[in-house]
Amino acid sequence: MAVVQRMREAYANALEGVMDRLAEIRQEIDDLEAQGIAPDRQTVLLRQRFDAAGAELLAAINEYERFAVEQTRDGQLTLIEFAVDSASRVADIASQDIVRAGVRWDLKTPSRDVLDQLVGFAGDGSPLAAVYAEVGPAAQLMLEQLAPTGIGPRAVADGMVKVGQASYRRMETIARTEMIRAAREANRQTYMANADVLDGWVRACAGDSRVCMVCWALHGTMHKTSEIMPSHPNCRCVMVPVPKSLAELSGDPEAPDVRPRIPTKEELFDTLTADEQREILGKGRYERWRNGMSLSQFGRVEIDPVWGPTAVPVGIAELGE
Repeated sequence: MAVVQRMREAYANALEGVMDRLAEIRQEIDDLEAQGIAPDRQTVLLRQRFDAAGAELLAAINEYERFAVEQTRDGQLTLIEFAVDSASRVADIASQDIVRAGVRWDLKTPSRDVLDQLVGFAGDGSPLAAVYAEVGPAAQLMLEQLAPTGIGPRAVADGMVKVGQASYRRMETIARTEMIRAAREANRQTYMANADVLDGWVRACAGDSRVCMVCWALHGTMHKTSEIMPSHPNCRCVMVPVPKSLAELSGDPEAPDVRPRIPTKEELFDTLTADEQREILGKGRYERWRNGMSLSQFGRVEIDPVWGPTAVPVGIAELGE
C-alpha cells in the first residue's frame, strides 16, 4: 500500500535525529562502563541526555501525527473511489446469470455527498486527527515509565527506541484500518443504494494462512445491506454482494437459483496445510476442531460502545473440552 510506504519513509526521517542521539548515549554508556561507573550512577549522569532525547522523540511523534492524518485521508479517498467501482463490478459479476435470464439490472451508485462524509473520519465517527492524537500521550506515558533509575541506562535507551517503534506501529495500524474501513463503508453504501435487487452481502475472508481464527469463524455469514461489517485492526475480509434470487426478481417461483456460490469456511480451511491450520488456531483450538468443533465457534461479534460491531475471539476456556 503506497500510503503506508510513504508513512514508513517519513517516520524514519522524522526519528533519524533521535536515533542518532540514542546511539551517542549508548556510546557514552560504554565509556562510563569502561571507567567502572555503576549503572545507577550512569543513569544519574545521563539523565539530562535522556530527558532531551525523550522530548525530541515526543516532538517527532507529534509532528508526524499531522502527516499521518493527511496520508490516511488521501488513502481513504483513493480507496473509497476504488471501492465504489469494485462494488459495482462485483455486483455485475454476481448478477450475470440473472441478467442472462432476462432480468433487468441497473446498478446505482451512492451520492457524492454520502461518500465525501467518509473521508477524514474514523470508525468511531470522530475525526482522524482525534484518533491519531491519542498516540502522543501514550508515548509520553511509556517514556515516563522508563524514568526510574533502577532498570539501568542501556535498558532506558533500548526502551526509548521501542517507544518510537510502538508509536509508528500504532499509527500504521490506524492508517490501514481506517482506510479499509472507509472502503468497506463505501461498499456498504453502494449495496444499500441497490437494496431493491440485493438480498444483502456475505462476509468472505482471504482464505489464506494469514487469516486469523476470528475471520475464519465469521466467513460466510450473511448480512443485510444496512449492516456494518464487524471488524478488527488490519482485517482483510470483504463484503460480497448477494443478489435477490431469480425467482424473487422475475416473479416466477419455479425459476432456478443461479446466484454464484461462495466456498464455505470448511472448504477453504481444508486447502491449508496442517501446520498452517495449527498456527492459526493454536494447539487447543486445533485439537477441538480436529475432534469435530466447528470453526464458527472460535469467533463472535460484540458491540463495542465506541467502535460498534467488533469481531473478537472466543476464549479457550469458554469452548469447554
